[in-house]
Amino acid sequence: MAPNLFLCLRTLCCPTYWFQHGDRVDSNANREQHWETPVPGTYKFLPGRGWHLIQRDGCDFEEKAPAALVYCRILHRYMFESELEERCRWFSAPLHKGTKPEKLRFFLLDDGLHWVAGWDSKGRFIPGPYPKWWLDEDGETMRRGVSPPASANVSRCNKPPDTDVTLIESDVKQIVGNEAGLQVLDQLKALTSRLYRLDAEIETLKTTFERPQQWH
Repeated sequence: MAPNLFLCLRTLCCPTYWFQHGDRVDSNANREQHWETPVPGTYKFLPGRGWHLIQRDGCDFEEKAPAALVYCRILHRYMFESELEERCRWFSAPLHKGTKPEKLRFFLLDDGLHWVAGWDSKGRFIPGPYPKWWLDEDGETMRRGVSPPASANVSRCNKPPDTDVTLIESDVKQIVGNEAGLQVLDQLKALTSRLYRLDAEIETLKTTFERPQQWH
């Protein structure tokens, strides 16, 4: 018996017939999962908004504001949207050898030393493979290749502070309590971020006075 083309087209084109017994097939709505990364906790899929951290392990209360996650196509893993923004900076550099410099959005890798050009001047994602870049002592010039030892101090100062703060997160909560501990951690993260930027400026000044001027 030949299939009924009308029924096939109706099912394909009309969303009403995608539902069975009131439930949509393969729906992600209200789905919760426990993940170990970026931090151990309960994550929830919010329709139209993606995955969010709603409660950390060891906390008696849910997050006041669910922390949004994004999938990093450079590292191929989920990370907090706020961390992704902290690890991105705009620099002017040639995308390909021999071409004119253009404005590119660079992403700092996990080693805290090397960067990759992940987005072009219009914000369009650049697929890999990615050549590594390192930040010059002036804090503004990107150079292609593996970072030399002399530039390690400058690049390391740009390493996102979230990793260091996470190490003492449990200790803070035990001292001042879970809910109050989260407020302290937010203030600590902001302070740490400012200290990293200040440390980078100090290292840049030290290098300028200690090393002879290099001409390019």
